[in-house]
Amino acid sequence: MTRPTNHDFPAWVRYLAESGRLTPSADNSQPWRFVFDGHALGVEFEPSRGGTLGRDHPAVLLAFGALEENLRQAAAHAGIDAAAWRRGNFPADERLLTIPAPTQTAVPDTPPAALSRRHTNRAPFRTEPLPESLGTELAAMTEDDVRVQVFDRRDQIRRLADLIRRASRLRFQSEKIHRWLAQSLRFTPEEAARGDGLAVETLALPPGGRALSRFLADWRRQAFLNRFGIHRLLARIEASQLTRCGALVALTGPADEAAAWLAAGRLLQRVWLRLTEDGIAVHPYFVLPDLLQRLARGDIPAAQQEFARRTATAARAFLGEPQLFMLLRTGVPRKTPPRAARLPLEAILTLGTANRRQT
Repeated sequence: MTRPTNHDFPAWVRYLAESGRLTPSADNSQPWRFVFDGHALGVEFEPSRGGTLGRDHPAVLLAFGALEENLRQAAAHAGIDAAAWRRGNFPADERLLTIPAPTQTAVPDTPPAALSRRHTNRAPFRTEPLPESLGTELAAMTEDDVRVQVFDRRDQIRRLADLIRRASRLRFQSEKIHRWLAQSLRFTPEEAARGDGLAVETLALPPGGRALSRFLADWRRQAFLNRFGIHRLLARIEASQLTRCGALVALTGPADEAAAWLAAGRLLQRVWLRLTEDGIAVHPYFVLPDLLQRLARGDIPAAQQEFARRTATAARAFLGEPQLFMLLRTGVPRKTPPRAARLPLEAILTLGTANRRQT
């Protein structure tokens, strides 16, 4: 494939790709590409950015569901009829969507403002509950069998924070997860300017947090200090941050399959955009859903399996559903940290040939 300039693409292609570019993804990995063959725009998995997880990983499926939601909201905003869009058999195939050229090609110059405003805020929030009418509205939102639960009582929040603490203890002992996160961190302005990964400035770390994160980025150091319980300390710090909120919003459902994760991604993005509309900050927590998935896949070391099973049983009993897709910390923001950058459009949009083979 060639490396074109943005001027090589029709306005509607640039508009949709720019809207998709604003989608959240695991540690800002942005594991997608947009391929225009002169007739249609394909939305595909990009192995160079998501290959460590794989396109069937739940975090990737969530991101692609959110991506589809962004694209459909952008299309509706521009008056583009999405009825002719074709969904691929994702993740079995690398392509999520094929979008033929619309008959109406006059589009706005920029993506919808709502998509641009949405971002992750990891700073502390105020602790007053969400407005009752907003909580009721969120609780009524669904996508297929995925639904929303809103927890705003302090005892509920403390219980969920304890479950996050337990899941985080295991996460900080996982070499695979540690290495994924470490390679995502961007410590310098030059690294952050690349437009992918997690710029440390966006993490709202306490004093000394940057230096500690850099020190622990080496797994050998983390593993050594875990012998003395640093994983317990880090897990407590993470859980205490979770309690500084107005409500925890959970996306749950009965099914653990690719279609359910894609549906959860679409619902996640709608919930996030709705909260942003009312000035409510959002911080997603995937550590507990990830624990449930790793336990189901047999990806928990034998010495930790009993602790993981007890945590999973407690989580499912509390939520009343077998599957947790995402947990959101929400509330009125006390401050707004810097926002994560995005890859430039030319890095995710390219020209390709018609009838690209699926893999």
